[in-house]
Amino acid sequence: MHYYVWVGLSHFYTSELTQPTVITSNGLVVESTPCLTRKGIIAGLSVKIARALTECREFIELETRLYQLQADEWMNYLTSYSDEIEIDGQSAAWINLSKHPDPESTLKLLLMTLGANLSSSFKFGVGCSKWLAKASANYAYDARSVQSPAQYLSDKSIKCLSVLPDDVLDKLQLLGYHTCGLLQTLPYKVLVNQFGTLAQLIQQSSHGLHIDVIEPIFPRSAISVSHEFELPLDGLDSIQELLTELALALAVKLSEQAMYGNQIVIHLQSESQKRLTIQRVFNRTLFSTQGILWAIRMLIDGQMFQETKSIQILMPNLSHRFELQQSFNSARRMDIDNALHQIHATYGASSVVLAKELQPEWRRIFLKKWVHTLGIS
Repeated sequence: MHYYVWVGLSHFYTSELTQPTVITSNGLVVESTPCLTRKGIIAGLSVKIARALTECREFIELETRLYQLQADEWMNYLTSYSDEIEIDGQSAAWINLSKHPDPESTLKLLLMTLGANLSSSFKFGVGCSKWLAKASANYAYDARSVQSPAQYLSDKSIKCLSVLPDDVLDKLQLLGYHTCGLLQTLPYKVLVNQFGTLAQLIQQSSHGLHIDVIEPIFPRSAISVSHEFELPLDGLDSIQELLTELALALAVKLSEQAMYGNQIVIHLQSESQKRLTIQRVFNRTLFSTQGILWAIRMLIDGQMFQETKSIQILMPNLSHRFELQQSFNSARRMDIDNALHQIHATYGASSVVLAKELQPEWRRIFLKKWVHTLGIS
């Protein structure tokens, strides 16, 4: 079962503006200052309609690059609780807490962290899928959005079914199905007759069974691994093998992406929900198992809780590593020879020629030897 959290900041772009202002993008309202929001100038509204509803003259086209550092700053608070984060614009994100043994307690810690560090207000929602987590942010917190999605949706407006096209929602309302509970009672055959191939999506979403999963894309240029302990730790010596496995997993990820780093961030969580973050920037590059393991041991020595429940190791701010391949491996060489043989058999021996087999023109050979003889560089 997935445990997804959606967090969205209010007035991310306008929190520091003193004059009534509307932020726009592609002809639609993105955000407005609180005084205009109360008058109905909300996200998604057409700019033409917004201009007709208010006397405000400050309509500013959004430039996302100006807010990227600010966006990364608040999202970095999320990385202490999950290594699977998908951004939803610059002011919102989905967080996967499914790997935590007690996601509800972790959610409380996450909300406390955001409340203590963010100047702007925010709202959140939870669900067993991305769309349901975002939709539940418009209602009071209810654990049923994860545990019993059909029951949770039964009294909600079908407008919360964001996975359905607008014309489908309009047609359902015209037919008298205004809530998800009513829609759940509609026979599947009727849905097929009315909506064709969309029938299955309508039925699944009304029961909360349509699942769209988080695709982690934050933090950028970063990798991480985590582990949940089944039994209390008995000192650092008891987890040496585990630390080696985690270091190897990080090294493999770095190798696959041809990257390296010089920073390690370790998050520890105890049974009593106590959290500890240890981090350091090293002067040496880290890309091998031995190097990463050395860095982890240096940071973690003497820091582990006796009742440590989970550990997460993050390597942020990675850089690309450029490597030169000296030769083909034997298997690859054989594949190339077989491919060339088939091409030559079909199109002739001169159709494809290896670079080392190319014979330069006699004129070029003569000039090269002449220059060498004269000693001209």
